[in-house]
Amino acid sequence: MMENNDIFLDGLKDPQGPKKLMSREEKEKIHEEIDNRLQELENSGLSKEEILYNKPEGNPLKYDKFFQYIKDNRLARELLVKPNEKFTADAVIERALKQNIGPDASLGLDRKKIELEENMPRTRILE
Repeated sequence: MMENNDIFLDGLKDPQGPKKLMSREEKEKIHEEIDNRLQELENSGLSKEEILYNKPEGNPLKYDKFFQYIKDNRLARELLVKPNEKFTADAVIERALKQNIGPDASLGLDRKKIELEENMPRTRILE
């Protein structure tokens, strides 16, 4: 429970604040740093296993679809970081390499409840 609390308050402890309070210019600087560092990693010709675990196996990062998606898509980078977490190059690069983004929360949703809400009149949903 304390771990969840730490994650939720992580960005609030930082002088820059969490991602949701950052200006567009601050985010742009971080994106430029991420661009440079991800390109360096790709140019190294190493795989994520070699970088993280020092094991000579796996495909080079230029063939890793998840890594390439994060490298090319700035919105996806911002979505990797929760709103109250610090938005840093290290956080994004770590997630791009480890590719541990957690379980899909939509799989645990109650489908019956969603169907009922979709069939409700619009005024009922807003109440």
